[in-house]
Amino acid sequence: MMEKNSSSPSHMLSQAARSGQLELVNWLMFVGPKRYRVPITDVLLDDAARSGNLELLQFLMCSCRENARLCPSIQTLAMAAQSGNQAMVQWLCEGLPVSQRLLPNQGVLNYAAISGNKALFQWLFAFSKNTNRSLSITQKTWRCACASGNLAFVQWLWLSFREHYLLVIDHSILDAAVSSQQFPLVKWLMQEAV
Repeated sequence: MMEKNSSSPSHMLSQAARSGQLELVNWLMFVGPKRYRVPITDVLLDDAARSGNLELLQFLMCSCRENARLCPSIQTLAMAAQSGNQAMVQWLCEGLPVSQRLLPNQGVLNYAAISGNKALFQWLFAFSKNTNRSLSITQKTWRCACASGNLAFVQWLWLSFREHYLLVIDHSILDAAVSSQQFPLVKWLMQEAV
């Protein structure tokens, strides 16, 4: 059974954006039958960011210039961070016109931890310090990192920040690691917890 409204124009466009299909998004918006054309929304920008396709997000931003009220949101930045695309995150923080630039918050750092991208995480942490925004490695950030399944990233976080931020390995951390289905990570955490 098909999901209700699964073939609506906005749903199709959203699906194409979520999967990072620039050519399909362009066709649905400007070339295909007029009955399938829908306006660009903030949700569509978030979907493009979630795909990790910077070119698609930039295309959508250029295509909606006539709608000055439509700007990427902190949710767009969070989805870009979760995708692990550092270039996209940097563009959203530094590459947009000043009035549209986004400043990462704790949620964005947590989404970056989910990606398991150490370079992106380090960049966000340093960028927040340079913009006088204090971000922390919280227990939730730690749990998100463990959910990434990236053993090297988790080890780096643990060794770099456990004492300063009082990180602990509790049941929620182990649950997150188990959900990543990465046995080496679970094993390492259990050995560290002893």
